[in-house]
Amino acid sequence: MSITRIQNEAELLMKVAQGDQRSFAQLFTAYHDGLYQFVVRVSGDKEMAREILLDVFTRAWIARNELPLLNSFTDWLFIVTRNQLIRAIRKRNTSKLKIVHFDDYPRSVTDDKSQENEYERIMLKAIEQLPPKQQQAFLLSRQAGFDNRTIAKQMGIKPGSVKKYLQWAQQSVMQFVKSNTAVIAFIIFLHSGK
Repeated sequence: MSITRIQNEAELLMKVAQGDQRSFAQLFTAYHDGLYQFVVRVSGDKEMAREILLDVFTRAWIARNELPLLNSFTDWLFIVTRNQLIRAIRKRNTSKLKIVHFDDYPRSVTDDKSQENEYERIMLKAIEQLPPKQQQAFLLSRQAGFDNRTIAKQMGIKPGSVKKYLQWAQQSVMQFVKSNTAVIAFIIFLHSGK
């Protein structure tokens, strides 16, 4: 996978660091499709790709003050995407994982712990806001990696109910994250109109 660096990237990153949402939207538009195609190719899961990219661009917005200091924003984007993809696949225990040689991609970028902590704080708050049944189903799915049937047995409900709880929980979590990172929601909304 290659992400082609846009010519005015450095200028856009400086503007993003100052909170310029239009510049962030330009970066999002420039890099979203390539990253999306990569995640779908590896995972075979379009929904997973959408979730991962929401996470990646949320992290980018949270880290906006640090972005101009990076040697390569495209390397950073790829590495964060790759790491999120690996985590998502592990959590879902996906047996469809296609073999990809990650050694072919850059590893020189380190994740900033404060950015990760901020992101995790937002996600934890989002999960805490869920009704008890949705929260339980969400955590069993995302953290424990259980499938719907296993979750249904553990919760004493039907697999169809688990599916609904997970859909509602995902919508609620995404809405919470979006409302706490309004720029991301705005940009994703703009991009979805393509």
